[in-house]
Amino acid sequence: MCIDYTNRNDKEVIMKEINRGSRLSSPGGAHRMPPRDLRMARLLEDCYHAELCAVATYTYRSLMCETVSQELSDILDRIAIDETEHFLLLGRLIRSLGGNPTVRTRVQTVPISFENADCRATCRTVENMLATAMREEREEIDCYQTLMGRCEDRIVRSFLSQIIADEERHVRYLEKML
Repeated sequence: MCIDYTNRNDKEVIMKEINRGSRLSSPGGAHRMPPRDLRMARLLEDCYHAELCAVATYTYRSLMCETVSQELSDILDRIAIDETEHFLLLGRLIRSLGGNPTVRTRVQTVPISFENADCRATCRTVENMLATAMREEREEIDCYQTLMGRCEDRIVRSFLSQIIADEERHVRYLEKML
């Protein structure tokens, strides 16, 4: 049986949560920047590049899912916006720590195709995409938690903690769409 992504019981709850947006962009989310720490700036660069890749990947996934489920596409769009906020925040944090947040990565996405696919194949493709996205989110959470363990600055830890909370929220959204 094919999963109906347009009639989920959780739709209103998920969309209400998503439309609240990331706490990082809210006026209460503003923070004082930490003192210079080139070691931490360098450690954050991998996360910075991963966030840029996540922006492109979620945007692509959203575009490809528009024909399957507008609800799923909207959720993926919201996650892409959160990842953009993380990318900007990390860039500012790296710069504040004395680093240079340059972009040195090629963004690559795994192609998704729904053309000529029956309902079962479409469902498998969506389920695989969601499983991959959840795995990627969990890997990012692990990365940020590792960095928190290596960081003593409470301001940087606060930034990382907020990003972790957002990434955990993304996993919950994706799980609800399975």
